[in-house]
Amino acid sequence: MVDKIKPTGINNYAETGKALVASTKPESSATSIFSKISKSKLVKGGLLGAGLLGGAAVMIFFAPKISRYFDKKKAEKEETAAKTEIEKFVKTHIGEGKDNCKYLAQSLIRAHEEYRSDIYKDATGKYTTGYGHLITKQTGDIEANLEKDLETAKQHTKIQNISTKIEKGKPNTNQILMLFYSDMSAHEKNAISLAGGKEKWDKIPAAKQAAILSLCFNVGKGKIEKKKDGTPTNFITNFKNGDWEKAQDELDFYSAGGTTLSGLIKRRYVEKLLINDGKLTETSKKQLTTAYNKYIEQMGLLNKAVKGFPAKKSSFEEVEKILLDDKNSTLKQNYSTLLGWE
Repeated sequence: MVDKIKPTGINNYAETGKALVASTKPESSATSIFSKISKSKLVKGGLLGAGLLGGAAVMIFFAPKISRYFDKKKAEKEETAAKTEIEKFVKTHIGEGKDNCKYLAQSLIRAHEEYRSDIYKDATGKYTTGYGHLITKQTGDIEANLEKDLETAKQHTKIQNISTKIEKGKPNTNQILMLFYSDMSAHEKNAISLAGGKEKWDKIPAAKQAAILSLCFNVGKGKIEKKKDGTPTNFITNFKNGDWEKAQDELDFYSAGGTTLSGLIKRRYVEKLLINDGKLTETSKKQLTTAYNKYIEQMGLLNKAVKGFPAKKSSFEEVEKILLDDKNSTLKQNYSTLLGWE
């Protein structure tokens, strides 16, 4: 077909070029067009041959780069739309202010859950990602399971401009935030249930609500509500009775997977402050000191010169200095300012 096309002059080159392209099959690639052109008599014509060959070569060279450019621009546009929707959700559903438990709680939760963009196993060996999001189904294709969690989060938050597809084996920032706010909403419902319903929950000061919400997010409703024998925990009894000093003393969840963790001790420290207006009882001070010394001993750091750790068992005053690391110091200062702690 190509060999039968004979240009009659320079003005016919454009029409002849169109005929060449039209003569190729629709499924032909740029490379096959290049091949047909190179074999045709037009190549022997000089100008048209060089022009078409050069154009085809340029197309083959730049096509992938052009494709990547437009893919990048599309991704940037989608990311901007997702970020805008997340910000709108936070403004509408989280808000701010000292009388807003979700606003008070999110800082604490995000500081202590930390941010992980990968899929990892937590201290109990369970697949987790983002801000402490426990992937619902722990067996089979974990990435596919996480995508289902993202679909659920999308339904709960009504955030539409975020893809539920996992790229390169890990969620992106906007997906992680969508999971976080969906999880917060679920744990707020659990906290309301622990209080005995919305009416009773609304009577509890926001700072105390924030401590309960953080605790639910971290250890789960079941562990807070009942002992192993099914009877109510001392914490839930004191919580429902409004005895905040005793409730503070029952915030003693310092271990995961049988191991005492410094991160949990630091988190309980802030929750104890929130639940009792910035004050610690002597019992809580002793609990925190005992837990930290147990952690030091458990980690094999006792009686050893290790930077950042005492070589001996510490008093509460010494332990508190350690508990007030950068993030806890910031949290305590912010809460003190916002809530008027002395």
